[in-house]
Amino acid sequence: MFKKISIAAIIAIVFLGLGIFIGIKISKKPIPQGAATNAENTYQAGWDAAKARLSQSPMGRIIPEGMEIRNISGSIQKIEGNKVIVKINLTDPLSDPALDIRIVTIDSNTKISLNAQKDPAQFQKDMQEFQDKMKAQQGQVDASVQQAPLFPPMSFEQKEIKISDLKENQQVSVIANENIKDKKEFIAAEINAEETGVTAAAQTSSVSDLNVAPVVTKIQE
Repeated sequence: MFKKISIAAIIAIVFLGLGIFIGIKISKKPIPQGAATNAENTYQAGWDAAKARLSQSPMGRIIPEGMEIRNISGSIQKIEGNKVIVKINLTDPLSDPALDIRIVTIDSNTKISLNAQKDPAQFQKDMQEFQDKMKAQQGQVDASVQQAPLFPPMSFEQKEIKISDLKENQQVSVIANENIKDKKEFIAAEINAEETGVTAAAQTSSVSDLNVAPVVTKIQE
């Protein structure tokens, strides 16, 4: 009885070892090229289907297919000579991740400006002039006269700067003279930088902050 059990155990061990050996051999075999290609095709087909479905939704229609993009915005990651590395603010969730970082070249024709905070005294003067115009127009709106909107003054003004004035982590908007939707590197026509440490919400004076409604200026015919 013991002899029969021993023989059975030996046979089982032999077959187990043979199975493990064959399994290792199979696992080391490369995946056939056809199978890999089929997997890639299946993935691409699914990706294309997802993009097509998203393009039919309101979110996907924010940036229509084939629409040219000539401006981007984002933060400066690095400045290397006349090249500014910008991490863009994502607008298309299905865009190529490789284009999240753009290389913006500055040449002699590139205009660089800074949204700088206006002198408080000057801004107060501009605001007073705006309020005086509003008071002068109250009760004087003539329906027969063409009207143009009157907006409160900006609390910021644009100043021309040089590439040496740009800083890492600074928010910028970039304009090009060509379609840059799929371009990793391009020449900038304009670069507009935001003053560091200033939030976008503080860059303009809104009508709501003044607790007044937008008014119009009469234009004489």
